[in-house]
Amino acid sequence: MNERHEGTLRLGPLRREIDELDLKILELLHRRLALVEQIAFLKRQAGVEVQDTAREEAIFRRLAREARAPLSPQAVERIFGEILEVSRELQSRWSE
Repeated sequence: MNERHEGTLRLGPLRREIDELDLKILELLHRRLALVEQIAFLKRQAGVEVQDTAREEAIFRRLAREARAPLSPQAVERIFGEILEVSRELQSRWSE
């Protein structure tokens, strides 16, 4: 067996583990968005704006403190920025 083929064989288990983690991340996102839907309902009842800049900044600060290599605080902010953007979009839709 050549080196390239051996390397490919070792990739399989790692890729399967990544696939499993991706599904877990997706499940956590679904759970997070279920909570976001409840928040949208409460905000609509209270007449509160969807976007809470102070809350988002606090989230970014908290997560940046938790970031560790290889993820930089900037990378964490980009990832969670996307999550928060989707959350805001859905809140807006649910608040109509």
